[in-house]
Amino acid sequence: MIKQGVEPDIVTYTSLLDGYFLVKEVNKAKYEFNTLSLRGVTPNVRSYSVMINGLCKNKMVDRAVNIFKEMHLQYMAPDTVTYSSLKDVWDLIDEMHDRGQPADVITYNSLLDALCKIHQVDKAIALLTKMKDEGIQPDMCTYTMLVDGLCKNGRLKDAQRVYQDLLFRATL
Repeated sequence: MIKQGVEPDIVTYTSLLDGYFLVKEVNKAKYEFNTLSLRGVTPNVRSYSVMINGLCKNKMVDRAVNIFKEMHLQYMAPDTVTYSSLKDVWDLIDEMHDRGQPADVITYNSLLDALCKIHQVDKAIALLTKMKDEGIQPDMCTYTMLVDGLCKNGRLKDAQRVYQDLLFRATL
């Protein structure tokens, strides 16, 4: 393509990433993804999803979560494909724990935000409970995202309960 004067775009690179994962060339996929910005190409939701999916399938869950966090930091909203690439959130968190890298508040917040954005607020509430059970203290971001997600999904009574929990914890 380049020899013909055609510059690859994000669609081309995303297809290449997907192909690398299909033939188990994980390091090549990671290299291509990490050098996109040097080529003047900005990753999009689809390219992030391909990376997360490929890394999860290759048992590189900690790296997949880092990519997911990076996506969140880029203010890129995960879509249904991204979330389903993460498989089941509980399996992901348990696998991270088994690998000696337990989830932290940032990981939980990222996953919680994604769940709210794809209208899985019941799972988000359950994730908050799991977070507390694991001894991870929710922070102001946790509560803000959850209250926002609950309100946007018409769950005002649940949002009020979460808000009351926040007020109770603030007085301790």
